[in-house]
Amino acid sequence: EGATVSVGEPPAPPESASTGTEALDPEYEADADDETSEEEEDAERVVTSPVDLFGLDRERFVAEQKRTPWIQAVIAFVEHRALALNAQLRVKVLQMAHNYVVRDGMLLRKVHLKARAGAARSITVPVIPLPFVESVLHYCHSDVFAAHVGQTKTLDKVRKHAYWHGWQKDVIESCQDRSRCWW
Repeated sequence: EGATVSVGEPPAPPESASTGTEALDPEYEADADDETSEEEEDAERVVTSPVDLFGLDRERFVAEQKRTPWIQAVIAFVEHRALALNAQLRVKVLQMAHNYVVRDGMLLRKVHLKARAGAARSITVPVIPLPFVESVLHYCHSDVFAAHVGQTKTLDKVRKHAYWHGWQKDVIESCQDRSRCWW
């Protein structure tokens, strides 16, 4: 791995078995059969930074992640095992930290994609701070070859490229809100 962040890259194999906290997060999709060969994993890797993918400035993106309290708390715990002083935040961080990794200062979430046409696999996607959600929704809702993609395809695209709390609800609302759809 070089200095660029690889969005969509499968994470390293887990060191231990499941902690059982997956049930606490309804957006967590667990699959036990995540085994693929190294050649298949290399073929599936998307080596694109969020800057290229969403047209965002990487430094501004990382700075905004660090200004977001819950993201800051998860980064501190994942990197240094430091816990938040706020009791509620501390509990939430402990419940969800196993779903996150930090690469080059950027918080990424582990996403487990279910098997459809191929094998099930795991990828990591950037955690999107609130100011960038609209840009990501625009990217994922627009398609070069079609004016708009539908709700199902937009949900699938967001799942494979980004994460923020409430992303599924936001995608559904943005696809249903025809008056707001200026993309």
